[in-house]
Amino acid sequence: GNYAVGGIIGCIYGTVSECYSVGTVAQSYSTIPTSEGGAGGLAGKVYSGGSVLNCYARATVQGYYSASGLVDDNAGTISYSYAAGTMTAPNIGRLVSSNTGTVTNSYDTTISDSYYSSTFKNTLASGWNSGIWALDTAGSVNDGYPYLIYFGDATVRPTP
Repeated sequence: GNYAVGGIIGCIYGTVSECYSVGTVAQSYSTIPTSEGGAGGLAGKVYSGGSVLNCYARATVQGYYSASGLVDDNAGTISYSYAAGTMTAPNIGRLVSSNTGTVTNSYDTTISDSYYSSTFKNTLASGWNSGIWALDTAGSVNDGYPYLIYFGDATVRPTP
């Protein structure tokens, strides 16, 4: 895709909640103005007033200018979400590349720190709703990462 691209949506003006993205997100246009956003595992850009709530991205993200695990450019609110994938671009963010908004109770598990990754996989993060999220301690639903209960065992096991 071109301009702000994401695994689910390019730009968010409202609320996106309880969703996930896996696979590959690729930004292909070579003359993108940097103000138009880059590539994010879930969304390219969240505008002021927009929000991401209880979402995750386990994607391979390829940006022409910038790439991030969850949202490339955030001016809104991100809460109770995480990113666990890989990024390729000249400018790489982890959870978010550019943030002028608010990020709370959200995590980047792309850090190659085995302690951090294993703690996040084995313990539901503080404040996260156990009626929305479940742990995958056996690694059979979401490769050990927390998953959204709504999708349950029907979640297709992602291969980031």
